Amino acid sequence: MSVHFVDLRERPLSPGELSNICRGMAPEELLDRESKEYRSRQLDYQVFDPLAEILKDPLLLRTPVVRFGREVTVGGGPEARQRWESWLRG
Repeated sequence: MSVHFVDLRERPLSPGELSNICRGMAPEELLDRESKEYRSRQLDYQVFDPLAEILKDPLLLRTPVVRFGREVTVGGGPEARQRWESWLRG
């Protein structure tokens, strides 16, 4: 198993990468509603396409994004950590 760190400020996600990440989850779940970018753009008060906004500003994406094969988690909450542990156990 290998670990890769990608700085989204240096290498933003491609539309295909973002599509792979959001497979199996609602696009709204990808947004970091607590981020400075989200608050400064006042996105709580707008109707918008979450995927288009993340492609424009990748710092709106919740992190960490962890991929294991075709499995993906976004954010580091307890549910994500449980999935990581189950992946490692096989």
